[in-house]
Amino acid sequence: MSKEKSNELAIIQNEENSIDNLFSRAQVLIDKKMVPSTIKKPEEVVSIIQIGEGLGMNASTALNSIDIIQGSIAIKSKIIPGLLAKHGVAIQVLSDYEPVIEQKKVPKFVVKDKKKEFVFDDEGNPVFFTNPDGSFMIKDEIIDYVTKVRFKRNFPGIGVIENDIEFKWSDAVAAGWDSKPNWQKMPKYMMMARCISRGARIAAADIIGGLYDDLEIRDAYNVNVNIIED
Repeated sequence: MSKEKSNELAIIQNEENSIDNLFSRAQVLIDKKMVPSTIKKPEEVVSIIQIGEGLGMNASTALNSIDIIQGSIAIKSKIIPGLLAKHGVAIQVLSDYEPVIEQKKVPKFVVKDKKKEFVFDDEGNPVFFTNPDGSFMIKDEIIDYVTKVRFKRNFPGIGVIENDIEFKWSDAVAAGWDSKPNWQKMPKYMMMARCISRGARIAAADIIGGLYDDLEIRDAYNVNVNIIED
């Protein structure tokens, strides 16, 4: 056997031994409960550690920052802001679950048998209350809620690029997420997390590896989880 082929076989053997050792160590971590309880298999440990290395994380940080949900790799939403800041991407919150207010005319109504009945004209059009001067009576009405975040990143040779990302409560309703426990209990948190993860994929996909966050994956697969304990 030539020296060159012998060296190639040695390299392959060393790689195989390295992989075997990696899986063996992963199983030890699981057996000693040194990884999050959601991680069950050594191949999951290995995958998470390898992905974490690509994102600049040590093994411990990766195991607590990356999850596997229904076979999909997901980065935990709560660590995205810190990861972006570490790479010089600034996040500025412009709106945080702020109400979207629209001025509307007040429909006229009468009360019959303790029930409110709206008034319509002969052509079936709604009648509205008016002020003494004849102008329509107007009231502010909340029609939606919005979260908006600005991402700033300096690209050498290009300059600072800004991306404004917004997410509305009506977006969650349209997607059918408003009935989920986390969205009902903590809409402000969920909307901010969704806004940041979407913005991160647009402004810094290379930094987060283009990954979806864990809350997005759980919504996609209808996996409910208490985000306080996550």
